[in-house]
Amino acid sequence: MVRFINGVINYTVILHYGGISNLFGSNLYLVSTMTQEILSVVENLGHITKIIIRGEKMALNKIYNELKPINHSKLIEYGTKEQSVFFDELGSCKIVLSVPGMSIVYETLMLKKPLLFLLPLNYSQMRQMQLYNKIFLKPSAVHWDDLNNYSSIKEKTQEEKAISKITLMSERFSRDIQARKEFNEIMRLYLQKDKVKPLSINKSHDRSYTTDLNGAEQIVNSFSL
Repeated sequence: MVRFINGVINYTVILHYGGISNLFGSNLYLVSTMTQEILSVVENLGHITKIIIRGEKMALNKIYNELKPINHSKLIEYGTKEQSVFFDELGSCKIVLSVPGMSIVYETLMLKKPLLFLLPLNYSQMRQMQLYNKIFLKPSAVHWDDLNNYSSIKEKTQEEKAISKITLMSERFSRDIQARKEFNEIMRLYLQKDKVKPLSINKSHDRSYTTDLNGAEQIVNSFSL
């Protein structure tokens, strides 16, 4: 069923931040910065009518309080919903933007929804994204390497060093006007109609790849590759 908002076809984007556990760490820098740039892009794309921002309630409330003085013509909704309600929202949306997670991958695969991976908020999400790059065939994603003077973290980097680098890059990114412009342009290109595709399994995926993250192993085992 096609839904309408004020007589216009409803083109809803879901912005999803799973795994927000530290309200004062690098993830908050990154959530705030990415949200501000994404809202700026959405504001200037006529085909998008609404953006729903989901995630951990306290963190999103803090982000909302920081960004609410900015006026937007689009419908914007922040907050947390029960899983069943969120699943219904996924079913009716047109596109999903999300940091690398677990449930969101299952759900978008099931619903065959276009999914764009955002920059990971923490070490766990970084490792999951490394795995998704192997499991899926050219997944739509934004990587640190896409920004000048930033670099993605290598797979075998020690956890402590990786966390430190994520923190430093996130803090620098929040103040880096040029990098934010680059991120803004990447998002604008992706959010043009039909630029983001649903996830598809990479049939040539090397099944011997392993990780010390149990959740990621479950994802691998759940797919019949």
